[in-house]
Amino acid sequence: MAIDALGFNLTRLAASHAYGISAPAGTPSSPPETRPAPKRDGVELSATAREVHLARAAVATLPDVRAERIAALKEAVASGTYQVSSAVLAQKLLGRA
Repeated sequence: MAIDALGFNLTRLAASHAYGISAPAGTPSSPPETRPAPKRDGVELSATAREVHLARAAVATLPDVRAERIAALKEAVASGTYQVSSAVLAQKLLGRA
């Protein structure tokens, strides 16, 4: 069985590329393959979405309860100095204030 000299050199060249071995001198070289960069998924947020995200982050840092206000109201109720304006109460019940 005879081995074609050119075919033998191309086989060695393919093997050298596969295993990172440099090809022997005088071996015809082929240009390296260029592969397109792999596509990546991505998301781009609108300016409004970024503003909403920042607003939510700012609100998340605020306390849920205003402890000072609650303490002051409790003290006013306990001491009997808490006064409710009937006009303001009526407006709030009607949804006008």
